[in-house]
Amino acid sequence: MGLEKHILSGQQIMDLPTEPCRVDTDDSGVRLSPYHPVQRGCDYYTIEWDRLTCPEDLLHWIQHLTGKNWMTMEMVNDLITLVSSHRGWDILTRNV
Repeated sequence: MGLEKHILSGQQIMDLPTEPCRVDTDDSGVRLSPYHPVQRGCDYYTIEWDRLTCPEDLLHWIQHLTGKNWMTMEMVNDLITLVSSHRGWDILTRNV
């Protein structure tokens, strides 16, 4: 009985985004989506902004998250880009 709401039509499947948003930010922090929403019911991994106060915090989180089997290099890149932009950190400029 309850499974009907989880069964998608062919058109609903075709309308799914091919590349779901994997890393996003909002007022509370960074949200990582390790699974496509249809597969896992919108499970998110959230890091609050108060846990990302300096670049060293970001490095800690990258080290922690790369131990997860769902974390990809694309997600690491998005995480670095979004957090450094939100915080105004110039950590991506290379001074040679």
